[in-house]
Amino acid sequence: MKNDKKPAALQKMKLIASLTSPFARKVRIVANEKRVDFDLVLDNPWEPNSHVPEYNPLGMVPVWPL
Repeated sequence: MKNDKKPAALQKMKLIASLTSPFARKVRIVANEKRVDFDLVLDNPWEPNSHVPEYNPLGMVPVWPL
């Protein structure tokens, strides 16, 4: 069976955040200053269909899944 997943070192990191969160804004700024390559996934933790609780039981953003 062929494994299509890239090794963890080659995968682009994913940041789950909300544009209204000041904490997520700080994480994005520092990640950009450190030249960390990441995908920004916008998710509103206050929506009932949010995926944030899957990664953070407290339901808070930002979340940087490892």
